[in-house]
Amino acid sequence: MQNPRSIFYFFALLVAFSCGVTSCASDFFADGRTRVIPLTDAIRNISGGYYQEYWELEDTAKWEAVYAKMDTLVTGKNGELPGDKIKFRSERIWYEVKHVNGGLRSRQHYPGWVRRMDSISRDLNIMLIDNYRRVRVNIPAADVVLGGDSLRIALIHTEGPAFDWDFFEYKPVPDRLLLTTYGNDTLPIMTDMACVGEISRQTVFRVGKQYYAINFIADDYGSLEIELLEDARGLPLTAEIDLSYKAVPVEDLDGNATTIKRTPGRELILYFWGGFDGEKQLRGLDSLYQALPAASREEIDVAVISRFRGVENLKAIAERLGFQLPLYRAADKTCLRLNCSTYLPYFVTVNARGRVTSFHDWVGALEKRLIEMGE
Repeated sequence: MQNPRSIFYFFALLVAFSCGVTSCASDFFADGRTRVIPLTDAIRNISGGYYQEYWELEDTAKWEAVYAKMDTLVTGKNGELPGDKIKFRSERIWYEVKHVNGGLRSRQHYPGWVRRMDSISRDLNIMLIDNYRRVRVNIPAADVVLGGDSLRIALIHTEGPAFDWDFFEYKPVPDRLLLTTYGNDTLPIMTDMACVGEISRQTVFRVGKQYYAINFIADDYGSLEIELLEDARGLPLTAEIDLSYKAVPVEDLDGNATTIKRTPGRELILYFWGGFDGEKQLRGLDSLYQALPAASREEIDVAVISRFRGVENLKAIAERLGFQLPLYRAADKTCLRLNCSTYLPYFVTVNARGRVTSFHDWVGALEKRLIEMGE
């Protein structure tokens, strides 16, 4: 006899697969308020660095002279030296170094020190957390349908430091919850995103208009149990995601508050630009769009949002480039629902039905698509 739970999982996955990234009438909680989700997929983070810069002592004699002139040494509360680190002042300069593999290493350049680089395998899943610390992570995930929204839910579990040595002492961090678009297996993860949050004793998250709680996580991170909440008013949210597009608040080139509305039946591309360089790329994007046949332009709208440049500067750029695409400056609440990334430039995709299908795609994919549409 088949296990009833395995039969349920089969049909739940079948529903999610058939929905893809659109909303569905069927729901994960059609016959109950709690569900166990097997985490059989995974997500790879692409916001962590695989290289570490440091400075290594080269001129021993010069260093010994500097150390001999030390006038202040930082010690612990009881006067003990702080392990493998040493911090002192010599001739009005503060030095902070660490003993590693029988030698000395520093985070900054001192006279008589030489720049070095460490690297780690790109097979590792690395993530950047607070204070620019890099850690190894495991991110088990699953595609589900919650409240009519198809999405991917995942757990971010830190397994240890990225490098076998670091200037920071490694300390375990709490597991995190991650919500993203359906089928998304690669993305840059920032800990300050609205769709990411630390898991605690009371982890509540929101998908669209529905609220859920995490009741249980398996010791091996192979599954989690969630509960549909009838009333979550007053409860702090660990993470939230909106897959139904609402007009994004921005500033126009005159500094006035406005919004980017979508045209029903058309796809909308929100191109996020860093604003420090990339004007050649902006010109190319504008040229590709304007070269599209009129019928193709009726299918897709493109709007450009600068994260950092001021409106006067943007206006000058638009005039200099002869830019025709709508150009805006990000406002305080632009990223509230879009999970903005600092990995620029990139674009957000909203399909013709008004559903966000991707919060972060690289610009090359957009350029390739516009080229294909123009052929």
